[in-house]
Amino acid sequence: MKSVASILMLLLMISISSMSWAQSTPELNVNYSGFEKRNKVEIYPNPTVDYLNIVISNSSLDNPKIEVFNIIGNSIEVEMEKLEDNKYRLNVKDLPAGYYLVTIKDNGEPIKDMFKFLKR
Repeated sequence: MKSVASILMLLLMISISSMSWAQSTPELNVNYSGFEKRNKVEIYPNPTVDYLNIVISNSSLDNPKIEVFNIIGNSIEVEMEKLEDNKYRLNVKDLPAGYYLVTIKDNGEPIKDMFKFLKR
């Protein structure tokens, strides 16, 4: 008799806990198309062999400066070619295989992130 009461009590607790006592809130349909990320950077192909392409979308940069560093932080000189506005190509074919870091600066202020790529 006691076990039947325990089972009934357990079932009652489960059914009560699955009920929602709070008032439901309607879904908000907000269009965020006007809030695009500033200075979105794409780096490809990664890993690379000869050239590394860099595309900076939605940019407000006036005169971007691209710098390459080896994995321990030493600055590396690479030839950079401007293909179009906010599209660049780095010649990395003479670099030894390994990981490298790219930063993009404008008037001395770096973009928030540092980007890693692998040279094969």
